[in-house]
Amino acid sequence: MSATVKLTLVGSSGLAGLVPTTEIGCDSPNLDGSTSIFVLAQPSDPNVEFNMQVSKGKITVGVYSGSGAAFLGRDFEGTGVTAFSGAKGAQINTKLTETTANNPGENPGTLGAITSIKGSIDCGGETTGSSTVTFSGTTADGVINGKAQPFRVECDTASFGNSVLFPGVVKVGSTKALFFTTFTPDSINIFESIAGAPPIARQYQVKAPGVSTLSATGAVVTGDAVEQSPATGVAHTVHVTGKVTCGQTVQQ
Repeated sequence: MSATVKLTLVGSSGLAGLVPTTEIGCDSPNLDGSTSIFVLAQPSDPNVEFNMQVSKGKITVGVYSGSGAAFLGRDFEGTGVTAFSGAKGAQINTKLTETTANNPGENPGTLGAITSIKGSIDCGGETTGSSTVTFSGTTADGVINGKAQPFRVECDTASFGNSVLFPGVVKVGSTKALFFTTFTPDSINIFESIAGAPPIARQYQVKAPGVSTLSATGAVVTGDAVEQSPATGVAHTVHVTGKVTCGQTVQQ
């Protein structure tokens, strides 16, 4: 069974109404070890895109347009999410409150507003994929411990090349980190995020023949990703090895 999204929004002209969905990603890992559902949708205004994240008791809706210097954005949030399961779906019926002020760098420009959203998400037969990939080594935050859990594996195709996306939560020292790992031919790139005040963000990368071999269904990888621009001047290394098989993400 295919994943389906039926969401109706109330708001400004060009944004309101039943919105066609362009992509649904269920069971996507969050930094705290929970999972969310991500939805991309296209309102009647062809210059605008909705970027939604649905989690237990919460939905955020980004209203975005343009790129670069012309990028515009407004953010909204509601709490009326019930029957939530990252793997199965959710029921949504909530008023929305604007939260754009929480992102000082965001310019709302002339974008319209949305005030409520109602409907349902059914993840259908979506799957998260499978992985034997292990991470090891020592970072500035401690020893890296094993496999990502939860995780998601997604095969992406684009005009500039194919990639396999592998976001997952990994134990680092005494805390958890979100590793957003991208495999491209002969390349491994890891963005690490750790919650805190301030939050921690690091990048590790390796580009060398044979470190990452892609297929139509996933990737086989083995390599040492080196920290980029380390704050201390000492670059740490993350060893990555294993195989990932892509799950199903619905693009409509």
